[in-house]
Amino acid sequence: MPVEDLERIRKALEGDAEATGSLLEAYRDRTYAWALGVLRNAAEAEEVVGKATIKALETIGTLRDPEAFSTWLYRLVFRMSLNAK
Repeated sequence: MPVEDLERIRKALEGDAEATGSLLEAYRDRTYAWALGVLRNAAEAEEVVGKATIKALETIGTLRDPEAFSTWLYRLVFRMSLNAK
């Protein structure tokens, strides 16, 4: 994981909304690909990513290990994608 991502994660965990938004934007293409892989529908994947982004903004404080951010985010998107099916 890039050092700049770890710094943004640290700031996000401290409540920095700008860092959180920047971090989620940096992972947007990957989260979209994950959702699209599950849903096989571009519009549904886009909707799930939007909802997952909101959920991630609300719950980033539950992330215990900053280095596990991508796994945490993947699980969130994956669960939401399955629920959207």
